[in-house]
Amino acid sequence: DTQFHYNDEELDRATALSIAEQEQRKWNAT
Repeated sequence: DTQFHYNDEELDRATALSIAEQEQRKWNAT
């Protein structure tokens, strides 16, 4: 995470959304 210096809350939110999208696609594909 040392590469990124964005607002922590925005970064966490973006990461959570990204992970949620990946998980949703994974489960939908099954």
